[in-house]
Amino acid sequence: MKVKLLTKWLDEKLVCCCPVCNKCNKDHGCEELEFIHNPYSDLEECMGHSAYRKTKGITKQVRNG
Repeated sequence: MKVKLLTKWLDEKLVCCCPVCNKCNKDHGCEELEFIHNPYSDLEECMGHSAYRKTKGITKQVRNG
C-alpha cells in the first residue's frame, strides 16, 4: 500500500506527521513523504523459506527430521 504523509523533521526527530488529506493547521512547511507500507513483509519473509510448500492451493508446513 502506498502511503503519502506530510512530515516535518528536526535533525533525526519527527516533529509533525499528517495525512495529505488532513493537512494540519500548524503550517510547518512540511514536505510530502511517500513510501510503501507492507504489513505482511515479515510474514512473507518467514513463509518464503523451504519449510512451507503450497499444494493444491493450500500452504502446508514441511516437517524437518
